[in-house]
Amino acid sequence: MGKRQPNLLLGAVRYLGGPVDDPGTFLYFVTAHWDVVADTMMTHRTQTNEPGRCATLLPLLASLPQPLALVEVGASAGLCLYPAQYGYRYTTSQGEHRLGDSQIVLPCAVTGPSPLPYASPRWGGGQGPT
Repeated sequence: MGKRQPNLLLGAVRYLGGPVDDPGTFLYFVTAHWDVVADTMMTHRTQTNEPGRCATLLPLLASLPQPLALVEVGASAGLCLYPAQYGYRYTTSQGEHRLGDSQIVLPCAVTGPSPLPYASPRWGGGQGPT
């Protein structure tokens, strides 16, 4: 069986309303409902690509008054503090919109109206995020 990631098992049980606080009741729920748990694991996925979230944040960041400073309060190990260090490839119904010249390119499918930026945000002090 593919997708053997523990986070998918835990996420599927949580998604299905199963218990996640007690190991015994968790195990009972998983074995009693394995067919639906396995199906949920195979038809869903988790988002662990933290820097990829920058592609959805960049249009908003670029629309704010400049210069900007960012503070990290998540678990991305600081990877989201440097959105200007990535390149972006937005795929729209009109084609592709690219931004940045990094070799690390974050793809993003745009499915509705979105004001895509034509330049990266300016960071306070000109040194990048602080």
